[in-house]
Formats: sequence, structure tokens, C-alpha cells
Amino acid sequence: MKLNYECLNTILIYLQNNLIANDSGQINSICCDKVAQDLSDKYKYSYGDIYYSIRKLAEIKYIIADNNYNENSKIEDITYLGHQYLKGLDQSGYLA
Repeated sequence: MKLNYECLNTILIYLQNNLIANDSGQINSICCDKVAQDLSDKYKYSYGDIYYSIRKLAEIKYIIADNNYNENSKIEDITYLGHQYLKGLDQSGYLA
């Protein structure tokens, strides 16, 4: 399978906007199925591209997720490395 870098970037931006910390700093996790539904509807990415990108983001330690990588999996947080990568993206979602 070929990695869709645009999809990978979109997932990180989505997580940055949707993983919300409460007043005590706890992050409410997001179900992978929610990410897949939202991004396939809005950006027309395939579920295969989305789940594969999530797996690769966890593999390179840009996100913290359980390692099932299916519709019931949870994404807990973006790591420091993930935030550093996001910092390098321009407004359109591409590396600056």
C-alpha cells in the first residue's frame, strides 16, 4: 500500500483540532471510526488510507493510539514529535 501523505497530514490537523484537554489536562480520546467517518465524508479519503495513515502515525510515534488500528481503536493524544511535525506544516497542510 502507498502512504497518502496528504491524508496523514489531514489526520494530524484533525486531531490537533479535536483532541481537547479538560481543566485537569486530561485528553478525551477519539475513536478511529469517528476520524474515518469525518475525513472520508469531508475529504473523500478511503477508509483504507485513513486507517493505514493512523497506523503509520503511531508507528513513528506522532500519536498515541491503541495498537488494534480498527474502527474501535482509540487515539489518545498527539506526541511532542507530532506537534513538532505539525509546526512545520503551512496553513494548507503541506510542509513549509
